[in-house]
Amino acid sequence: MITQLFIQVNISSIINIAGATAGLTFVIRYFETAKTDAINALEEKNEELEKLIVTDHLTGIYNRLKLDDVLNFELNKALADTYTFSIIVADIDNFKRINDIFGHLTGDSVLIDVANILKNSCRKTDIVGRWGGEEFIIICTQTDKAKAKQLCEKLIRVISEHEYTINERITMSFGVTEFLNGDSVDSLIMRA
Repeated sequence: MITQLFIQVNISSIINIAGATAGLTFVIRYFETAKTDAINALEEKNEELEKLIVTDHLTGIYNRLKLDDVLNFELNKALADTYTFSIIVADIDNFKRINDIFGHLTGDSVLIDVANILKNSCRKTDIVGRWGGEEFIIICTQTDKAKAKQLCEKLIRVISEHEYTINERITMSFGVTEFLNGDSVDSLIMRA
């Protein structure tokens, strides 16, 4: 009788232990999955936040903060090596007139169109951003001044040939310079 009771206690103990183990395994897997999902969601939100921090909210291209970071990076790279790069400063001609005649919403539409043209007409290695207002900067990595000027000529043509919502021809002025020894970010911008 004691043996039979002992076997029943062992069997029920084993069943209880097995049930508890299965339940604990389920809970652990649930929390591991929830943790993985939470980490993935957090990483996704961090990527979105990082993009928002470096992106101009109107045009969707890089903002001045990102341009400053890239300019400093390229400058340090050029100072430490025989590396060169060029920058292009671009400004929409008579932009105040566009805002005054057609309104700021139309002006915003022109800024968006120009930003898209610049982004889509440059190489993937070029960094295109809005410096402020109607001014844009293109950082041409591993590019001398002559090749940057060729890019400007292409951009002048593409910008002027584009059909804008205002049904007027838009033009831009471009300034180009190449890194020179002793340059700072300010001296590059001023020279361009």
